[in-house]
Amino acid sequence: MVVYLHAYNAAQGTTIHNSSLSVNYNSFIQIFISQGLTRIAVPLFFAISGYLFFLNVKTGSFVEIIPKIKKRFKTLLLPYLIWSALSILLFTLIQTVPQLRFFFNDSLIVEKSLIKILNNFFFHPIPYQLWFIRDLLLLVCISPFLHWLLKNHYTFIIFLLLVLWFMNFNYHMISNESILFYSFGGFLAIKKLNVSTKFPIKGILFLTFGWILILIFKTVLTIDNTISELILIALHKISILVGVVSFWFLYDVIMNGRNIAENNLTSIFTFSFFLYLIHEPLLTILEKISLAFFGKSQDILFFTYLLIPIIVVFLALFIGNLLKSKTPLFYNLITGAR
Repeated sequence: MVVYLHAYNAAQGTTIHNSSLSVNYNSFIQIFISQGLTRIAVPLFFAISGYLFFLNVKTGSFVEIIPKIKKRFKTLLLPYLIWSALSILLFTLIQTVPQLRFFFNDSLIVEKSLIKILNNFFFHPIPYQLWFIRDLLLLVCISPFLHWLLKNHYTFIIFLLLVLWFMNFNYHMISNESILFYSFGGFLAIKKLNVSTKFPIKGILFLTFGWILILIFKTVLTIDNTISELILIALHKISILVGVVSFWFLYDVIMNGRNIAENNLTSIFTFSFFLYLIHEPLLTILEKISLAFFGKSQDILFFTYLLIPIIVVFLALFIGNLLKSKTPLFYNLITGAR
């Protein structure tokens, strides 16, 4: 989902609300998938992260939570800093070749001030997907305070964060989406609510059908470009909430009680974090090469959108497996021992 979310190329430099976005099959499908279906991935990740962090936490004291924070520094902070540093080094090397500078829309790294380079290293890494880890680290650091809020004022805090999320409130240091869904996951763990509850298949399918209808409606309105942006934002938020719930329970229907550990694909699931780390800038590089050679017609944009993410996934699996088998210590280091 994350790879296809970032593969969106229909606008090619415009926003999805820009009038220059023509009405065609390419823009419809890309908006439906990348601005719709896949938008539940990040909220789900944060909710699961919050749930797992606060699972089995009893008092929420610093003594109890500090070991969890230390563990996250190893599994999150170290990979974050390593990949951020590697990306700066790699981009600096690539930018020394004049023929390859068309890959970069931003200023060259050698032209940046030390302050901007440090900003890229610590807060705004070149692989922009690392913002997820950055936010997760910040949430982990304030987890004792969050635990107290969720334990004693969970109704108020969840409602407040939900309202602020709908209003697109800017926290500056952290995403309004990350803190809402991380807190919601934490709330489920702290209150020991059963996340394995099964629902009737008909109800789940009805909810999923409703989610798809909302996404189709939102996609049509987005392309139409005459509706208020506030309505589009509201539909977007509603689609995420409905999508997260329906997808969570739809998974039970798909698995039908089977043990995931017995699945033949289980071995490749271990590379999911590596895929997350490496898919950018690999995705952008392959896309730019493709468009440079074949042009930017709607057909090319569409096939690039469909095929490049698949190529990226297979490349990531191949590289990850190679590193894990040939240099296990290095692989453990860059993936937080996952």
